[in-house]
Amino acid sequence: MSSRLFQNIREKQGLCYYIGAKHYTSYDHGVFFIRAGIDKKRFDFGVEQIFTEIAAIATGDITDEEFIQAIGNSIGKLQMGIESSDDMANFF
Repeated sequence: MSSRLFQNIREKQGLCYYIGAKHYTSYDHGVFFIRAGIDKKRFDFGVEQIFTEIAAIATGDITDEEFIQAIGNSIGKLQMGIESSDDMANFF
């Protein structure tokens, strides 16, 4: 998701300085958020474009290649995030 937002919103349209999507999970809830540095003058249009990207993904507008790449990215982040014994204990 972050890569797609970065490519379409930042690189192609030049609507923001930075953009990214993250999620945090807990035992009983989770949080998904998108943050972006958008100029005040273009804020409404920028948010509109972000929602357009979310809607496209939610309706299945994603290629097999993008999906496989996202899985690989998640696995890589997980592996890098549990390198130390403290990180591994927190994971479990």
